[in-house]
Amino acid sequence: MADTFDFEHAFPVPIFRHSRLDGFAKHQQGLIDLIRRLRQEDKGIRRSNQLGWHSDYSLHELPDPHIKWLTSKLLEITRKSIESLGKGKSTQNLRVTQLWGNLSEAGAYNITHNHHLHTWAGVFYLLAEASCEESNKDDRGGMLEMLCPFPYGEQQGIANSMLYRPKDGTVVMFPGFLNHFVHPHRTPHMRISMAFNIDV
Repeated sequence: MADTFDFEHAFPVPIFRHSRLDGFAKHQQGLIDLIRRLRQEDKGIRRSNQLGWHSDYSLHELPDPHIKWLTSKLLEITRKSIESLGKGKSTQNLRVTQLWGNLSEAGAYNITHNHHLHTWAGVFYLLAEASCEESNKDDRGGMLEMLCPFPYGEQQGIANSMLYRPKDGTVVMFPGFLNHFVHPHRTPHMRISMAFNIDV
């Protein structure tokens, strides 16, 4: 009798991509203006950002109607994402613990990093589509690349990485431990995004 076997991918890592957020058109310009004003007022901080501007982490505390809309939407989609993983996943104590703005000109990028002290992390694209060359499918400029957390993943049938092309108004959310980076973009277009950490 021939040997038999079964298998399963035992430790999947969820990455959520939420399409254009409801209300984005109403709040996009207000958030862009806020990020640009903050850049004029403050030199920013250096973390994973290279040649780009990074605000402090406390934008979620600003008494700004556009920020209030965004934090509310982030909690809403995080709750839906967690609930989609199955029953018993707690969403009662979700809170946005960090929110910051990123503004990048041509050549800017983010080196490999993670948000390992936080349950969930993500990026919200405000003005980023133009930083990717849609006409050249081999050009990774401006794209977010998530790295497989398992060594030798490809030998075990798991992709080494996954690429995400930015779309204005969309959110990519993932576990905070997951390493990722952003490829340098080479277009003359300004790239504006907001990143966040959410904890349970």
